[in-house]
Amino acid sequence: VVIAGGGIIGTSIAYYLMKLQLQNELQKENQSRDEIPKTIATVTIIDPTGTVGSCASGKAGGFLAKDWRDHTPTQQLHRYGFELHQELATEFASISSSSTQLQTQSSRIPNKPPSKKLLHLDWDNDTGGGGVISMGDETTIAQVHPRKLCETMWKQTELIAGGNGRNNEEDDDEPQKVKLLKGRIVQANTHNDNEKRVESVELEDGTIVPADVLIIACGPWTYEANTCIKCHSILVHNTVVQSQAIFFDSNGAIGEDGDLEVYPRLDGDLYVNGFQNEEGVCIEKPNEEVIEQDKIELLRDAMDFVYKNNDQNICYWPETPDGIPIIGNIPNINGVYVAAGHSVWGILQGPSTGKAIAELILYGESYCIDLTPFSLERYY
Repeated sequence: VVIAGGGIIGTSIAYYLMKLQLQNELQKENQSRDEIPKTIATVTIIDPTGTVGSCASGKAGGFLAKDWRDHTPTQQLHRYGFELHQELATEFASISSSSTQLQTQSSRIPNKPPSKKLLHLDWDNDTGGGGVISMGDETTIAQVHPRKLCETMWKQTELIAGGNGRNNEEDDDEPQKVKLLKGRIVQANTHNDNEKRVESVELEDGTIVPADVLIIACGPWTYEANTCIKCHSILVHNTVVQSQAIFFDSNGAIGEDGDLEVYPRLDGDLYVNGFQNEEGVCIEKPNEEVIEQDKIELLRDAMDFVYKNNDQNICYWPETPDGIPIIGNIPNINGVYVAAGHSVWGILQGPSTGKAIAELILYGESYCIDLTPFSLERYY
């Protein structure tokens, strides 16, 4: 199995492939399946950075809201993603503190939130005089650190596969079961037969990597599947851990698309974003995104920041024509799948998408999620 992209979705696919296969091996047989599950020999993530969670996923906000996609085609995918995040938080609790539960409020402000509000005061005390609307509590709202989650999930994937990705550390002849390669896939090669089955992928430097299965999980860089929206953010290093995420509603007072979103993390940092760019094709390469300083200054000014010691980031939101992710096989090519186009909910829906794709590969069908609404065939 070759996975193009080391973001939250690609990492989740690798993790659940290994986890489900381990469960199959422990159970010897799965009575609920009509067919014997496939055996995964190797899983290789190929990413331009050679790491996981370092591009769009690692620069995302990581805000989770359980019921914010209810009554839409993504409701099941969304709610199950929230449930899996809770499971992962429990499973990884001893090795990573990347997840926390929050309250969420929408605050109507007459102009802009004062910086003292952000850095020192509890959100409930004063919101600028515009009023507060509750948008969720600890049962429906949570926050993760996306990059740390991806890194932890990959480490667990290696552990499940065997020490350092090997089934048997003492056997040097044993092939490495999970691998992370640096590179860009430029072509998928197929067998010379009537079935049109994928055989390998070719990297930008000419390297050929064998592949019986290829999953395209490149987020905003899945060019043929989606466009994207570029969003700037700043990470404010704070000493006080806030318990509430805030969506500031200025009613246009701080400019078009200027309403800010503030997400607190367990380490005290505050992730602040706003002032999105227009939707378009992502022409910047992964990890080579250009930060537009005018957008950063707008963010700082809107939050009344007078100092410059905050980190700057860019996150791309991948958008499909109908606003629904594409998850499933690519028609007419056996063994090739796509999982992309999750817009602002890629982090939340990443684990549920990953598990669904893993089941699709192992069992020929997704049992945890009905993938019918996400089929690429809806565009044909």
